[in-house]
Amino acid sequence: MAVPALGNAPKTAEGAKQLYDEWAASYDASLKSWGYRAPQRVAEELASAGLPAESELLDLGCGTGMSGEALSAVSARLIGADISPESLEVARSKEIYSETHVANLDLALPMEAACFDGVACVGVMSYVERFDQFLGEVIRVLKPGGLFVATHRKELWDENKRDCRAQAELLVESHQWEMVCVGEPEPYMPENPDPIESAKQIRLLVFRKASPSPSP
Repeated sequence: MAVPALGNAPKTAEGAKQLYDEWAASYDASLKSWGYRAPQRVAEELASAGLPAESELLDLGCGTGMSGEALSAVSARLIGADISPESLEVARSKEIYSETHVANLDLALPMEAACFDGVACVGVMSYVERFDQFLGEVIRVLKPGGLFVATHRKELWDENKRDCRAQAELLVESHQWEMVCVGEPEPYMPENPDPIESAKQIRLLVFRKASPSPSP
């Protein structure tokens, strides 16, 4: 079944809150019917990039916990954060998160610095407006050597919408993290009955936070 609100909702924090609060009860069923594999792909990338088995992982934009179902296989402790309280209620019912937090990804995150081995962000970044703030917070909460694995829509990344790619590259240039890989385009929701949505593609983005240089 198509969900017209998905294409019509503003790509902002407030737009995301309204859309996903209203959609929370049927979100998982919709995404599963659309051939949505982004959570599994992010979990695979985290594992292949060397996320430790006993890791603590932050799932940014965790929504109903559909992403967490995949991520829990590669992390010992999973923390979820999302702007939609209704979605978080569904996520908590799955009992896969040690903690959940209401969070706006354009603002400071309610987490301490350097506390996560990895940060995942699945199907969320099209709603981020301030990539300088968002990526700065990802860097802040990651431990040295920690991994950031995310999906982003191909055209948004390639066209540097909202300065997303430029801000990520600035962090490379300032030696705050390294770019491990930018993946080839992949299907996003290939079985969505809306042809505009089914044609969308994503890239997998993998970055590793820099570790301090050893003392001479």
